[in-house]
Amino acid sequence: MVKSFSWYTFLIIIIGLNCFGMNPAKGQNLVPNGGFENIIKKPCDLLTTIGDNVSVFSSNWYTPTGGTSDIWVDINTSNCAVDLLKRYNIKPHSGQFCGGIITSANNNEIINTNAIPVYREYLQVKLAQKLQTDKVYYLEFYAHFIYNSSLASNNLGALFTKDSIKSESPLDFGLLKYEPQINISEIISDTKNWVKVSGCFQASENYEFLTIGNFFPDSKTAFSPTIYLTGLEPYYLIDDVYLEEYDLNQLPPNDILGKDTTLCFGQTLNYDLSQYQQFDFYWPNNNHTPKYTIDRAGEYELNLAFNKCVVKDTIRVEIINEIDLGVDLNVCEDNFPIIIQSKNLESISWSNGETAKAITVSSAGTYSAQALDKQCYSEDSITIKSVTCPGLIPNVITPNNDGINDNFIIDNIRLIPWQLRIYNRWGKMVYQNKHYDNSWNGNNLSSGLYYYELSSQEISKHLKGWVNIIR
Repeated sequence: MVKSFSWYTFLIIIIGLNCFGMNPAKGQNLVPNGGFENIIKKPCDLLTTIGDNVSVFSSNWYTPTGGTSDIWVDINTSNCAVDLLKRYNIKPHSGQFCGGIITSANNNEIINTNAIPVYREYLQVKLAQKLQTDKVYYLEFYAHFIYNSSLASNNLGALFTKDSIKSESPLDFGLLKYEPQINISEIISDTKNWVKVSGCFQASENYEFLTIGNFFPDSKTAFSPTIYLTGLEPYYLIDDVYLEEYDLNQLPPNDILGKDTTLCFGQTLNYDLSQYQQFDFYWPNNNHTPKYTIDRAGEYELNLAFNKCVVKDTIRVEIINEIDLGVDLNVCEDNFPIIIQSKNLESISWSNGETAKAITVSSAGTYSAQALDKQCYSEDSITIKSVTCPGLIPNVITPNNDGINDNFIIDNIRLIPWQLRIYNRWGKMVYQNKHYDNSWNGNNLSSGLYYYELSSQEISKHLKGWVNIIR
């Protein structure tokens, strides 16, 4: 299949990048020609025809499908096409050559997503030697997003297989449906810097081939639009592919924390990962031991690190609380009906048969409820008492010792403790009694209007009003 002229007129392989160079400070690189520096011939035009791609120009590397994966090179000679790398203002990660692949045919000009063709490009190489079963290996490579692509994508991954994989026919440009051992789930959209893709894996077979690309369908690939309305697909340069064996007895699984879970109130989730003592532990709250206990709801992340090998896992924990109907209540007899409710559970059953979070009660009594959740049983009850509350509250007192309205007399005030506060018109408190006993007579305050607050903790009631002192 021929790439679109707009893309390939623009996207040519003459983009001088330093790609796939080896780092002599590292161990043995099991990827031959990891930097594409071993060139068969230099490309001087667009790679637009079947077979006229990476395998024609770079040793060891080839494409397993009909997709026209590319080699980019920094050339500035009269017999070659214009140097596009300088136009992109991209510096190679190392060396003079690198690969280039499309990760999806999706672009910002496609309106009907069902009409998107299934198109992928891959880079494949036979390793310098077969990997050993159960050995741990570290892989890294670098990716650079071409800035005038209309979309950026994720799922740039690396697949290791025992045998070479390829499409069924040379005209097949489609998706290779495999589960890569290394995959980056974040969208790579950095147009200025090379982004490292890396990870560790434990070989389950004697793998001998490495394939780089997107192994997920568009429905499971995330895309992010760029500022360029070019209609160009997500395109990435690939550089410095490096693979080495690690001296590790065992690699922790990616789901080491298990699946998201729900605990009953009072239960804990306990981990003991002492079998991975070779790793450095990074739990929340600066815990660096193999043992960790979760007893609260939240999202918890663990990072296990051994040199450049990092295994990361996250678990979300929910806690089903016990029913809490609150403390027993004293309610003024004239305040019924009242609403009582569960503080922390929605799915409950009341003793009167109702299943709502809150119910309305019209009389004193004891009311109970139990959780409907079969996993975590709990129950609670609340007792409501009816009490006689303050009756008539005067708004005038005349403290002149004539025995009439000398004191601030409130009906029923002594049946339960009530606190009285008196404020002047500027908001200054001029009197307070935590157990008011009808003894306030104005305290030699001058005539005028004052404000009172009457409250009781036992019934959670708060009354406000005013009283006029007349002398």
